[in-house]
Amino acid sequence: MRLLPGRDAVLQTRCGAGVTWIRDPETFFNLDSLKDILKKKSRSELEELIVQIMSNRTEYLVLLGIEGFEDEDEEDEEWYDE
Repeated sequence: MRLLPGRDAVLQTRCGAGVTWIRDPETFFNLDSLKDILKKKSRSELEELIVQIMSNRTEYLVLLGIEGFEDEDEEDEEWYDE
């Protein structure tokens, strides 16, 4: 599959994910099972988990609104959310 710039690349990615879902659905993760796991954790366990995730994936700090980690490419990604 040849990826084209812009919207075509997004469309091709979504189509590829759809084909994978049809052919091999067990390769996808059920978010409901993640919610069930998280519900069983204590507050301190969840806090520890969040710190561990954020330490390994600092790009996620933007999700928490941490100053200095704002999404600099937000304008470039507007087309993706249409």
